[in-house]
Amino acid sequence: MHRLAVLASCLVLGCSAADGGVGKAGPPGTDGIDGDDGTMGLIGHAGDPGDKGSMGVRGATGPKGDRGATGAKGNTGAPGMDGTSCSVTDNGNGTKTISCDDGTDVTVADGDPGAKGDPGAKGDPGDKGDKGDPGSPGAFTLLDGNDVVLGTLVPAGIGGGGFTVRTPGGVLLNYDRQTGIVGEIFDGSGSNTQLYFASADCSGTALTLAKTVGAGVFNAGNLYVAALPYATSIDLGSVLGGAGACGVTGPGSRDLLVATLVGARPTDAVLPLQIQ
Repeated sequence: MHRLAVLASCLVLGCSAADGGVGKAGPPGTDGIDGDDGTMGLIGHAGDPGDKGSMGVRGATGPKGDRGATGAKGNTGAPGMDGTSCSVTDNGNGTKTISCDDGTDVTVADGDPGAKGDPGAKGDPGDKGDKGDPGSPGAFTLLDGNDVVLGTLVPAGIGGGGFTVRTPGGVLLNYDRQTGIVGEIFDGSGSNTQLYFASADCSGTALTLAKTVGAGVFNAGNLYVAALPYATSIDLGSVLGGAGACGVTGPGSRDLLVATLVGARPTDAVLPLQIQ
């Protein structure tokens, strides 16, 4: 640098070979213009991690997001265990026992009765009801000396020597008030003990001369009852006598009711007869 400064001075002021020695250094010149930056050096090694900082203040809760779409249907779960059957038994003492097939049982008690409520307001009178159907007429019952019910008295049959009754089975019979003997009612048809048939051998439908539906008919120890239908102008072929013997009947036709078998002929009543 000093030599360059001297050379520059010689060019300006002029120098000769006869000049003296090197003079004292002049004052420093001004700094030159900075040169261009050099290339970046290699990146050094990363330093050790610093200490973890303290947690910051929790931020405010954000707004609720939109509802997501419905997810796919999951798989069907495994079937549950079968339930058990239970029954309830009333113990008659205000408790009930619930018993189940799995061996468990529990007893529960009725709750205490609640307090009686206040009487309600009186309601308005209801509309007048329709007139009821006439009641059935009253009836008297005929009993024997052992209080056995013989039947309901038929008013038209009271009088003379006996009582006409309709038995619990619906058959009209007559009981002699003096002897208690049971017999057929008298309806103007004469003896009803014979049964008639259209066949020649007492087979087929049995018929009777009785003119009252429900009248009892005695034949060969059995009780029959006169019933509908009412057959008119029947040509008869045979007759079954009161003792049960079949015979041929004379020619001709008659009007007859069907005789339906009820059972064995009823026994005579034990005296005295009673009306209740």
